[in-house]
Amino acid sequence: MGYDRDCQVSFLPITSDLIDSNSCTWQKLPTPTSDGVDWLQLWNLAMRLVTSPGTSRSASFLMHFLLCNRLVLWHDIAESVGVVFASADLNGPAILDDAGLALMAHLLYIRRLEVPSASLASNQEVIRWLVRKLETGK
Repeated sequence: MGYDRDCQVSFLPITSDLIDSNSCTWQKLPTPTSDGVDWLQLWNLAMRLVTSPGTSRSASFLMHFLLCNRLVLWHDIAESVGVVFASADLNGPAILDDAGLALMAHLLYIRRLEVPSASLASNQEVIRWLVRKLETGK
């Protein structure tokens, strides 16, 4: 893949329906095609749930974990990441928390490496998302 990121994420209590998805990834280090688990399907589920305030933190944590452990490949998620950066207010994390910030920082890092020409636009969209979340107090 060409990127290496220090992904030291502390396991924080997670209270949502994604607890089963998160706990199954803490076993022996999996690979993108191991154990019959469709990691891309979990990514897509988390993409849908990250926009809901009730599941945003868990979904962000799961997505960040999948990225850190390279369980999803860039070419599989590039379109959904592009959607997040096209409209972070609608498709980004619904709440401003530690998992959402870690996810957005990691997505920016990978996108900068994979699509350097989109770096400025991606950074601007994340800054807009961050400012709007801070202004609304969410």
